[in-house]
Amino acid sequence: MTKQAHRTVPTTPVATVRNATPASGPRVSRRGLLVGAGAVGIGAYALADGALTGRIGTLVDGWLHPLSAQASIAHLLRRAGFSGSASEQHAYAQLSFGEAVNRLVDYEKTPDTFDQQFKRQTFDFGNFKDTQRWWLLRMIHTQRPLQEKMTLFWHGLLTSSYTKSGNYFPYQVQQNQFLRAHALDTYDNVLLGITHDPAMLWWLDLRISEKANPNENYARELMELFSMGVRGGYTQKDVHEAARALTGWGTNETQHQAFYDAANHDDGTKTLLGHTGHLDYRDVIHIITNHPATGPFFCKRLFRFFAHEEPSDADVKPMVDAYHAHGHSMREVVRALFNSPAFVAQESVRSRLKSPAEFVTGAVRQLELATDGRALSNVMSTMGQRLFDPPNVAGWVGDQRSASWLNSGTWLARLNHINAILDG
Repeated sequence: MTKQAHRTVPTTPVATVRNATPASGPRVSRRGLLVGAGAVGIGAYALADGALTGRIGTLVDGWLHPLSAQASIAHLLRRAGFSGSASEQHAYAQLSFGEAVNRLVDYEKTPDTFDQQFKRQTFDFGNFKDTQRWWLLRMIHTQRPLQEKMTLFWHGLLTSSYTKSGNYFPYQVQQNQFLRAHALDTYDNVLLGITHDPAMLWWLDLRISEKANPNENYARELMELFSMGVRGGYTQKDVHEAARALTGWGTNETQHQAFYDAANHDDGTKTLLGHTGHLDYRDVIHIITNHPATGPFFCKRLFRFFAHEEPSDADVKPMVDAYHAHGHSMREVVRALFNSPAFVAQESVRSRLKSPAEFVTGAVRQLELATDGRALSNVMSTMGQRLFDPPNVAGWVGDQRSASWLNSGTWLARLNHINAILDG
């Protein structure tokens, strides 16, 4: 690839994360855990069976259907984060539901204390498991749960894996930091940044897409998976024209940064989704984020991750309206989601199986367990999820169809993890 006349694109810096005092707090008794597990089992059975009778009906009616104020907050903390400790749930219970939503969504008002809390620990970003451990500890200790939950959402949508970046783990951390920093930015800015993210340039081959031979992988997935959907109204011609417009990017493996080589960019006239001109990557993103298929498709994807898996057009209408009214702001789309009637409707409550990341980190947060995180990545792997290593370009099926997280093997892995907690 030609290297002349190019400019280096700065990437989101990765803060040095030093070390950690393990989480402290009261250990839960085995009896207490069993009681909690039993309560969850009763709730799951009741929701699945649909027949709330006798004592179970007395316990559940007015708590889940309709949600009590306390149950609404608990539901919000589970979905907008990774559950919460008793003290966190108590603190949020003092707020109205709308106030709780705003506290979670406007998280910049809450200090991000992770680096300070873990200043005495060094994480080896050249090591796969230590890189996973770093992120899992962020999920566990964050004071900004929605920021981490959105980072997890983006990781499952705008996927990439260390296995296709020369096993260079810092590219994955760099991408993770970008997604965290822009978790609730406009969709335009998220897609602009991910387009020239080094891990993505490797993952979908945009780094080898040349003026003379444009590679269509990123252009196709940008429309099919990231924005418009398989029935989004684009054609193979649109994919090719977008691929031409996206040429010019590469990665510098010495500086570990992306660069843009103007000499390798196809600056000819292109027509994409009815728009004609000397289009480049910025035009591609602008055209796609403003396409009528993008708002509804993306909002349904987000809704399935946070609420339930069969949203109607009416369910996502508040989100789509917010998408268009607020310049494609993810912050306002997510705020509209949490404040929508569909989010707290019966169909949404206790309706999704937790992902391994949610299951493992949620247990630590909710039970206030002490952990250095070293065992958690292996536990998650047995449950079917490896952070920084999604199964394919479509991410984890469980993000959209949560029942796929469970089979005979992964179910047993969850039971074994519960037993390990009980054994202390």
